[in-house]
Amino acid sequence: MYLLFNKKFFNRQLLYLTTLFFIYNLASVIFVPFFNDISKEFGVGDWYNGLLVGGFFFSSFLLGILWSYIADRYGINRMRFVAILYLASSVLTLILYYVREYTFFLLLWLIIGGFLGGIIPISHSIISDLFHPEERSRAFMYWLLFGGMGLVLGYIFALTINIIPSWRYIILILSTLSFIFAIPLVFEKTRIARGLSDLHKNPYLVNKRYPYRIKKEDLILIIKRENFLILLQGVLGSVPNGILFTWAVHLFSRNGNTSLVVAITFFGMAGVGSLLGATTSYLADILHSIEPSYKLVLVGLSSIIEGFIFLYFFLNIPKLNYFTNSFSEALMILINDILIKKTLLVPFLMLFIALYFNAAVAPVKNSTVADINLPEHRATILSTINLVEILARATGITLIGALSYYTQNLEIPVAFAMSLWVPSGIVWIILSKTFKKSHERIIYILKNRLSS
Repeated sequence: MYLLFNKKFFNRQLLYLTTLFFIYNLASVIFVPFFNDISKEFGVGDWYNGLLVGGFFFSSFLLGILWSYIADRYGINRMRFVAILYLASSVLTLILYYVREYTFFLLLWLIIGGFLGGIIPISHSIISDLFHPEERSRAFMYWLLFGGMGLVLGYIFALTINIIPSWRYIILILSTLSFIFAIPLVFEKTRIARGLSDLHKNPYLVNKRYPYRIKKEDLILIIKRENFLILLQGVLGSVPNGILFTWAVHLFSRNGNTSLVVAITFFGMAGVGSLLGATTSYLADILHSIEPSYKLVLVGLSSIIEGFIFLYFFLNIPKLNYFTNSFSEALMILINDILIKKTLLVPFLMLFIALYFNAAVAPVKNSTVADINLPEHRATILSTINLVEILARATGITLIGALSYYTQNLEIPVAFAMSLWVPSGIVWIILSKTFKKSHERIIYILKNRLSS
């Protein structure tokens, strides 16, 4: 819990970035609980719902390359740039509320995703410059953990199905949040100096300009060995991760004979494991200070463990036969079966533990990209890696939707996807063999550049 109570991780810039990432995550799954309502209104099937979610991710990371390249190439105020992107998305989201034609609705939603997607690579660039290497895993965990609460809120909207007049009201909520939290950043003047945190120097030295900019020929660095291995493990891990936050609850609901509210409540309770998984980022930073490559071994083993647990869990979903749409009733039933009857104790603990290990991967990945790349390359390289990952995620989400629609079966495809976390973990262990040397080379270059 060091992360939660250390005031160093509560600086203004990190709080801003976390809030905007929260909004992005909320938007990414905001329609998932309402798949049935959307299908009914537009007269479409699961294929359309898959495109809404998978297409959003693809669009956000595709345009993310453009936004990050602009930020790295021209050295603009990164915080203010993100604010402009969010204000544009707010206006477009308001227009989306009034759209009634399903093709135009999808296209406009993809454009909105493109604007919101700028928060990911630019946040990575800023956070890398705010914290030195022995603190980055914790800083990224803070950003991912609390920003990721937007995913939770997106599913909580499912509990309001019987309260709100229409699912479209969530679009107004998203538009309002984007506008309110982007406004303060428009007036942000503080610049975070690039590269100084790697040398344990003060990144708030506004007058310390970093003159180095990314060049077109630098893009070849994306396929250098270490970056390629990060990309490879990301592709393998993105497919199951995308399905976990979209189709998994629907599979649990269908195979477990439950209402969607019960399924979401079960996953939400087990999601506490992800919160406790924040401790792994603290351990990763400790291991980095001892031997930098150890943190990659840690995340590799975590990925392998979660893969086997998820695989077993989704092939053995328990039959619950609970169909209540009341959150409070679903919560009481599940607590009773887990703690008192113990009929759901083992499945619950399996999902809990799997989500705990799942939380270890992302912050170490982000810190690793920063550790082995120069400051002017980080945002662009990360956004490119993320784009390839999202292609895998979007393909997985869309393919699962299509298979569900045509075969009426989710179990086997979802289980296979979960198993991909095992080879993803193996790639991490391979990468650990050369990580230290690459990291030391970056530090050496920055010392020569910024020694004055």
